[in-house]
Amino acid sequence: MAFVKDLRRDFERLVSRSRLAHGYLLFGQSLTRQRDIVLGFARFLETGSWEGNETLLDLLVLDAASEQGGGIDKIRLFRAEVFVKPFRASRRVILIDAAHQLTQIAQQALLKILEEPPEHAIIFLNVYDPDSLFPPVISRLQRIYVSGEAIFQDAHSFRPEVPIFLRADFKERKAMLKLFTEEERPLTDFVVALVEHLRLDLTRHLPTLSALSYRLMQMHRYNTNQRLQIEAAVLYV
Repeated sequence: MAFVKDLRRDFERLVSRSRLAHGYLLFGQSLTRQRDIVLGFARFLETGSWEGNETLLDLLVLDAASEQGGGIDKIRLFRAEVFVKPFRASRRVILIDAAHQLTQIAQQALLKILEEPPEHAIIFLNVYDPDSLFPPVISRLQRIYVSGEAIFQDAHSFRPEVPIFLRADFKERKAMLKLFTEEERPLTDFVVALVEHLRLDLTRHLPTLSALSYRLMQMHRYNTNQRLQIEAAVLYV
């Protein structure tokens, strides 16, 4: 899970350390918010700033929702463009917007490219729900759940307890989560505080952050048992 301001900081850190992945899957409740993140990042790579109005030479946006043929023509264009080297930026950014609209045939064609992507390209897929995509496609991308900014107001109250939780053993962690539930403290706020802490070492904790993102998305979309969802993601951190 990530707020917009956190993603900006994380991507800048990954750029400075030359640790960018070849592909990312952004998911959440707002395709517009997720799209703006990618556009801003492309601008940062090309101009050094997240803000601006100038035309970007090293950004390609493909809107799968506008393709009547299930997106296969978009993937053909994607295949042609992905191997074009950047003009000004260090990496060429390609966004497939509303990627959940791609048919299985289009996703299979996309998978072939994701299996051996060119080093100069960064591929972003923008969806509401990652489960709308073919599992092999998901496995080739790093998942990021993009959250809104106006919730999780009590996350700060959990910050002192996060290091204690991470030092605890399996049994103690389960007991802490159970206690939070019994005290009616919002577990989603605990996840936010935990994510903030894990982001201090993004490379080491990226798999756990990805799992937390997925679990939090499930809790927002469905009436799931929050404690069980969080246990599945964090008990073995």
